[in-house]
Amino acid sequence: MVKYPAGALQADAQYTPALRALYQGNPWIEALPDSLFDADLFHALHKKIPYHANERTLDCHTRKECIQALPHVFIPMGKTGEIARKIDAAIREGYVGRNPLDSCWNRQMGQLQSCIHHRDSSFISIPGYNARASGFCLVGDSGMGKTSTINHTLALYPQVLFHQAYHNMPFHNVQLVWMRLECPMDASVKGLCSEFFMELDRITGDNTFAKFASGGRATTDQMIPQMAMIAQRHGLGLLVIDEIQNLSSAKSGGAQRMLNFLVQLINKIGLPLLLVGTPPAMQMLSANLMTARRTSGQQGLTVLSPLENDTFDWDTFTKGIWRYQWTAEITPITLQLQNELHAQSYGNIDAAVKLFMEAQRLAIQNGQHGEKEVITRQLIREAAASSEFRFISQRLKTESSLRAKMSVQQANISAAPGSASAPPNTPLSAAAKNRPSPVGIQEIKTGEVLLDSLMQDGQLVRPEDEF
Repeated sequence: MVKYPAGALQADAQYTPALRALYQGNPWIEALPDSLFDADLFHALHKKIPYHANERTLDCHTRKECIQALPHVFIPMGKTGEIARKIDAAIREGYVGRNPLDSCWNRQMGQLQSCIHHRDSSFISIPGYNARASGFCLVGDSGMGKTSTINHTLALYPQVLFHQAYHNMPFHNVQLVWMRLECPMDASVKGLCSEFFMELDRITGDNTFAKFASGGRATTDQMIPQMAMIAQRHGLGLLVIDEIQNLSSAKSGGAQRMLNFLVQLINKIGLPLLLVGTPPAMQMLSANLMTARRTSGQQGLTVLSPLENDTFDWDTFTKGIWRYQWTAEITPITLQLQNELHAQSYGNIDAAVKLFMEAQRLAIQNGQHGEKEVITRQLIREAAASSEFRFISQRLKTESSLRAKMSVQQANISAAPGSASAPPNTPLSAAAKNRPSPVGIQEIKTGEVLLDSLMQDGQLVRPEDEF
């Protein structure tokens, strides 16, 4: 596997006969690496950094520089495997109805060519064309590892595969396994199409933006079928759209137009989508339940919540980062230190890493004054009170309060007479325990109501109100 012009991983297609009959005879699928499960998957996702014990003997300034590498550590946990398996399934299932050797695929390409000619963005469905794609949503607070999880999962696949021949038949094609875009700040379909062409140029070194988007001068109706055509021609396996909460700041009708377009990509050409965003995205996606159903699809909604204390995930995470210490003395991890780190970080992964880094810097400073370089509960508290962490701490406290209020309100709604989640007279604790997972449509609708209420109370700030 080598690097493509922009650094994208690329490889010549090597075909492995598919075990599932549904996948057999499809070069898009048979060129993919084997699916990984359980221990193999977690091992592949685990990202370590070079670390040697003798680095603790270096001068204090160098050791403080070493600490800066800590955010590059990635420790997979329970939800990580769930997300990785969803991505793998979405890619493979999405290719089932898009076999380039199938006559329906060729008819679809012809239909898209006609749409381009007539500047028609409607994508009339082709009889017999079975688009099996679905979309799913990943929602989580900032700092909960959404981006890291996706990046490390996508890195398991070459982004670009070059095909020459399939079973001794000429098959010259370039397969784009995945692409990642950010939802434009103005949430416009035209902006998303433009970003698609520019990202394709970045990956391949081509000039599709100038050719198909006329450098941004083409109309939306011109760019939509061109984007769809390229996605089909190159067998785009998964389109990841990050920062989907930007739709909440769209002008009147803009969010709905974007959602309609995304649903069109799923239903008409069978392109799997992964929508990624912060909690306001849940409110936006649930505003239209039909759209929510389609964008959730078979894969559903995955929510990355802060880690709970005294859980396997928190224990795994804290022990995973704790091995990277650049203090003169090694501080063994204890339950008390784990509890303190959780109390100050509110279970937020990024915040916990930053606190651990700052605690080490403070310990090294103490060493410069003749004190022992050890990490203590008091040092973690001092790190949380530092000017560098004060803004983060305030945000985490607000988010924690928000989640607590939502939990109480949702429990009350679940226990109300006639609720689908809990029968009358069911204790709130039991209702919470029996609540289905992943989140269903009823829960999404409930979340929409709760988020609206919290915004009115001033506890949740829309992206456009942030400073």
